[in-house]
Amino acid sequence: MTDIKTYASVPRRKPSLGFDNFRTMLEKMCSDRPKVPLYTFLDYASNEQSTIMPKDFLSAVEGVGTWLYEYGKKRKVIGILGSNSYEWLLTFYGAQYCSCIVLLLDKTASEDILKDQITRSGCQDVFYSSDLSKTVEHLAEELNLKLYPFEKINEYSKEGREMINQGKKACLDDEINSEDVAVIMYTSGTTGISKGVMLSSKNLLMNCECVKDLVDTCKDQVHILPLNHIYAILTQLLALVSGKSLHICLNMRRMTTDFQVAKPEILFLVPMIIKNLYGAVWQVIRKAGDEEKVKKMISDNKEKGNVSYEQRREMFAPYLTIFGGRLKSIISGGAPIDMQVIKGFEDFGIPIQEGYGITECSPVLAVNPDENIKQGTVGLALPGHEIMIENPNEKGIGEICAKGPSVMLGYYNMEEETAKALKNGWFHTGDLGFLDEDDYLTITGRIKNLIILSNGENISAEELEAKLYYCKAIAEVVVYEKEDKIAAMIYLDKDFITTNKIADGQEYVRNFVNEYNKTASTTKKINELSFRDEPFEKTATQKIKRILN
Repeated sequence: MTDIKTYASVPRRKPSLGFDNFRTMLEKMCSDRPKVPLYTFLDYASNEQSTIMPKDFLSAVEGVGTWLYEYGKKRKVIGILGSNSYEWLLTFYGAQYCSCIVLLLDKTASEDILKDQITRSGCQDVFYSSDLSKTVEHLAEELNLKLYPFEKINEYSKEGREMINQGKKACLDDEINSEDVAVIMYTSGTTGISKGVMLSSKNLLMNCECVKDLVDTCKDQVHILPLNHIYAILTQLLALVSGKSLHICLNMRRMTTDFQVAKPEILFLVPMIIKNLYGAVWQVIRKAGDEEKVKKMISDNKEKGNVSYEQRREMFAPYLTIFGGRLKSIISGGAPIDMQVIKGFEDFGIPIQEGYGITECSPVLAVNPDENIKQGTVGLALPGHEIMIENPNEKGIGEICAKGPSVMLGYYNMEEETAKALKNGWFHTGDLGFLDEDDYLTITGRIKNLIILSNGENISAEELEAKLYYCKAIAEVVVYEKEDKIAAMIYLDKDFITTNKIADGQEYVRNFVNEYNKTASTTKKINELSFRDEPFEKTATQKIKRILN
């Protein structure tokens, strides 16, 4: 029996970026890259692209920050509720210039959830996009909020610039403490009550620095993820500190339009989007009538065994045009990804680098490095961080704990919960996993999702869900315990069923499960299936909320 590994760390490989707060970051960006656009975004109606230069953005941010400062908002909690936009980013950085605490609000959340988070955080000021006017006005009436529409952010910035010209420079001269709370984001609450994670600018920028040690982020990217999530905050930061323009996708449904304009080299995505894009590639192939031809090309490449990523991308280029023609890699995070999708993209010459993160760690804890991707794992510990496996079982699986500069300050106004999560400097993630002989981390599930049967067997719901996803007729599944047996609730993949002319999708899945059960151990057999008509409710990163209804 080999020794069980319970600890891993990776030393820093690159020098520090030289800043630990957003003000010094933006000032350095303006100084180092004055002629490189900071942001671009597309008007879908006219197909015209807007460009924001560093000097102009810095001036606008200083204006918003000064405006907030002069109206007494320093260190106040400022809520941002809206769709991805330039205005969203201007509000975020303007608030940081004023040392405000930004409350990240999810536009897809219910009014009850928004009300709870706004109330618990002590937020009294909310900036919002016009598509959420009705929701925000209801909340304002009930909670006595002050509202600021994105459409007026340029007016606020202009007023702030006038204040600066009049000599009111207290905001710009005020020192920013990089270890103060900069952001509050409430955990998605897939189970239990949500908690307000407090992160500093130092947390976020150190996470950014350390990711860059393992992944070459000096590539053009299109930003798709909702900005209210920490993963999205990180990915847009990576573009800025890498000296590359960031193209903002204003509507996720129009992402392929943005791909044609911005021609990304790297994409940061969640598994559900990656799966949909993989399906879109095959739609292009089938539309061209080349399905059998492509399958044979893939088979031939596997037989040769030495076809590089570059050669594969060139070979399949006609079918990858939806990405704009320059895509080289995809970083996946936020949830587990289907291995079939990973292998499928690799067949086309686009490696998927899976990573692991959690909001409380700003958020990345591990990622597969560019030079040595190990599929099936979430990669190496982020440089400068430590990972420990607590109380491992005979297979080396235990709770993943982390220590390092990205770990949160704590939970807002929840001292007991903070004490439970942070013990002796180690953050207890609540996730289960193990380290292999090369220090690569593999996630096996969450402690809260363990199914404990009366015979004492501990079953990972995620492990069984991964096996069920091999049935292509299953779009979404949640495995759970019912009357001391294993049950699964399923949402069918209607496109797959239609495309493959399957007469009865439920029967197709039942046959798959029957075959699985023939070889599964007694405790891991799926004893009951149920089907739902609608997809499961999801978090901002498209992670299924494990609420069965």
